[in-house]
Amino acid sequence: MRRPKDSERGATLVEMAIVLPVFLAMLFGIIEMGVAFYTRTLVDDAVQAGGRIGAAVGNGVDVDLNILETIGTEIQKLPNNGIDTVKFVEVYRLNANGTPSAELNLYTYSYTADPTQCDWNPCPQGSSPVNYTGWTWQPNERSVEVGNLDTIGVKIYFSYSWITGMFPMADKPCTLALKNSTCWVEDTSQRLEPLQFAVGSG
Repeated sequence: MRRPKDSERGATLVEMAIVLPVFLAMLFGIIEMGVAFYTRTLVDDAVQAGGRIGAAVGNGVDVDLNILETIGTEIQKLPNNGIDTVKFVEVYRLNANGTPSAELNLYTYSYTADPTQCDWNPCPQGSSPVNYTGWTWQPNERSVEVGNLDTIGVKIYFSYSWITGMFPMADKPCTLALKNSTCWVEDTSQRLEPLQFAVGSG
């Protein structure tokens, strides 16, 4: 058997030195993009599920609580129950042209392992009307009349930190003051489902 010459071994090492960094960059890039895509997909699933619940419950007194509980069930699939990722949820009315109105309710996510405690601040417990004080879109203001149906919007603001730090991509911190500029966002809009007995005169 012919033994490789020193020059051949040296060439192999040079080739490995060239190829290995490229391979590792591709591997870490796949990991980075895969985890980011998974996170965005899961948050999108959560906001879509919350929007569907909001449309179905309509103007029920616990509608926002139902929305938030549905979102919470989904985002708790994220690491650390999503507390490091999801920061805020907005529930709002859309104008006729599809733009968000000024009527919105903002909630901050604060996961607790205690099932008897609410994971959201403020907690929209419909049985305690005082918890709705100061909100700009009360449940009883949402129209479920045929021909005059409101459209509900649900938006999740969340942060994201890249894993490896190998690429020139900035982390996405998410704070209340900068939620419209630094946060990642997933949102949905759904027309409220009509109540058959609430038929509008128009």
